[in-house]
Amino acid sequence: MKHRLFCLFLIITLIFSFTACGNVNGEYTQLSAPFSTDETTSQNTSSDSGSSSETVSSDTASKPEPTVTVVCKADELVRVSDYIPDVKVDIKYATADNFTKGKIYDFDDAYVRYGTVLKLKKAADALREKGYRLVIWDAYRPQSAQFTLFENSPDPTYVSDPNKGFSSHSSGGTVDITVIKADGSAVEMPTDFDDFSDKANRNYDDVSEIAGKNSKMLEDIMKEAGFKGYSAEWWHYSDTDSYNYDDIKNLKLASKSKKVYLADCDEFISLRKEPSTDSEVVCKIPANAELKPYCWIGKFIGVTYGEYKGYVSASFVK
Repeated sequence: MKHRLFCLFLIITLIFSFTACGNVNGEYTQLSAPFSTDETTSQNTSSDSGSSSETVSSDTASKPEPTVTVVCKADELVRVSDYIPDVKVDIKYATADNFTKGKIYDFDDAYVRYGTVLKLKKAADALREKGYRLVIWDAYRPQSAQFTLFENSPDPTYVSDPNKGFSSHSSGGTVDITVIKADGSAVEMPTDFDDFSDKANRNYDDVSEIAGKNSKMLEDIMKEAGFKGYSAEWWHYSDTDSYNYDDIKNLKLASKSKKVYLADCDEFISLRKEPSTDSEVVCKIPANAELKPYCWIGKFIGVTYGEYKGYVSASFVK
């Protein structure tokens, strides 16, 4: 009888242990609680910008630095430097250093889809092992900018015609890149950016042996990471997974110097679970609170606010 009671006690103990904890690499750790709203915050899902009738707790207004783990969806647009810290971002169309001799973009940072940045990180890691760093000349390109570029050079070999569909850059899955050495010094490549000549293609018979070798190294690494090159431009690579242009039109993108947004409202804005005004409200964010962006999609920006993550309307941030 004592033996049976001991076995029953042992079974109950084991059941309680497995339901309370998760086993990670041989160590037990408390399972994460599901994503939930702050119970001390008054909720109203009818609007994104609120009035004084809503109550925001003082605890919510003084949240600590974000501790949440952010995992984006594959189609969300993200900042490349958030995932590849040593990348050199040199967006040519944010300056006059391009074939149009004028500034085309109103932002100077590099953005791609989350699915694409994971592949790009794989390529950057492989380059780093060889003593190189990644340089980005162009990434996500607004469709309005594509019209400006085509007006300046209506040659579809080098600038795709936006009247016949969006550029792969505008889908957020294409990058124009080169490499530098780990110490920042230059690496010989076939041509400069936007060289509209035969030397820019992937037949390296008309460039130096070193330049051809360096470009071929980059090409092999990018293919291994999940990209395909464009035959007429050695710097141009597209994700082998494609994305829809329509869901990232008219984005409010930040420049390199902007790492936080502020809630632009009189009282509060709504942090939502999904990028939609119909989505559940996670919490209310008080005016001028700091928000750290992690993705851009449609008219919404994914942000972290204290221990919360979610989406806010781009109309209500500055």
